[in-house]
Amino acid sequence: MAWIVKKKRLNKESGRKEIYYSLAWRDPVGCTTTRSLGFVGATEAKRMKTVLEGQHAQGLLVAPPPSARSSQPEPMPATPEALTLTALLDDLYLPTVERDRAPKTYAAAQTAAKAVKARLGHLRLTDIRFVVVDSYISARKKDGRKTRTIQLELRLLKAASKYAVRCDLLDELPDLPSVKDTDRKDMKALVRQLTPEKVVELLAELHPLDHQPHVVTRGRPPLNRDYLTYLVILMALNTGMRKSELLTRTWGDVDWSDGGMGSILVCPLPEVGFKPKTRRDRCIPLTPELRQELAEHHLQLGRPSKGWIFPSPRDAGKPRQDFSKALARASKAIGLPRLHAHALRHAWASRMAMAGVDRWTLMELGGWQSGEMLDEIYTHVTSAHMHEAMRGTGVGMTRPEDPLANPARGITEAS
Repeated sequence: MAWIVKKKRLNKESGRKEIYYSLAWRDPVGCTTTRSLGFVGATEAKRMKTVLEGQHAQGLLVAPPPSARSSQPEPMPATPEALTLTALLDDLYLPTVERDRAPKTYAAAQTAAKAVKARLGHLRLTDIRFVVVDSYISARKKDGRKTRTIQLELRLLKAASKYAVRCDLLDELPDLPSVKDTDRKDMKALVRQLTPEKVVELLAELHPLDHQPHVVTRGRPPLNRDYLTYLVILMALNTGMRKSELLTRTWGDVDWSDGGMGSILVCPLPEVGFKPKTRRDRCIPLTPELRQELAEHHLQLGRPSKGWIFPSPRDAGKPRQDFSKALARASKAIGLPRLHAHALRHAWASRMAMAGVDRWTLMELGGWQSGEMLDEIYTHVTSAHMHEAMRGTGVGMTRPEDPLANPARGITEAS
């Protein structure tokens, strides 16, 4: 059974995002295969779905006709004996990535392909095996490359191999090794260090100063503490919202009368291409501290009914993109390792769990569909909480009483 995949992508011919259709189906092995249809209409996509199902029923080779594909022709595969990895990437695979994927994805694929071709580009496709790729991983680690970078290069190699199998250039997918991301910071250790006292220090370091310094030294801009940066990090610590959810909120999403303290709605925003991770809306109640800060800022702006809560400093019509640099600077100033935005979400979930919030309420507030993710990752208890939990829960130590201290009991036991 085939189905239609509908997405929005940048059309280089028109210069704007348009609806992009693809067909997907499962082969007898159980693997999902997709074929792009390009920027066609919904009627053409449904027609191709009917054609595909008919080909499945007749046992024919499944391949959408050229008329339904993009205007760019599909490159012709070379013979397997003469095809090298460089030829596969440059002539066959990367052009499809440029045509079907986003510009950022294509740029990342080009960067990964450059590293892969430097060491393995001369090899034929049949020579790419587990031992060869494992040696490549060891060489990249000796060069000082991060494991995350090596993971992206291996992902490109696997995707190109899968494309070669689809084009009948390889009989089967080669067994390739995998790399564990060892460079990722220990989130559990970070959250344990982010105690309530450190949170107060962090917010104090981010709060704007009464007198902003304006002395520029050696071409560097002055240290200017932005109030919106302080407010967005305060909101992250009080609501546990993801970074994309925080930066795409508008004043229309805030309901000041909901529940007495108000709430903020997390919902899709098609104009900026934002969709919640769980694909459903949720309302997050405001804490008293967050409501006070939001209300004061809202009053200073003249109580607008729409517009971004955190607009871009360069263009007020667009939302802000990031606040990682300010967060990293503040965490370093108070003696913490470099924090990133998602660490604030971990800290919020841990603080809620330690406060006794039940699991289902926490899943609803945080927008998780699986309790496993919540239990294994987001509930990192602090050392102080563990000591508090153990205090008074052990078996009480009792010493045997001296019979001489209680003569009546000693007589009774002796008798």
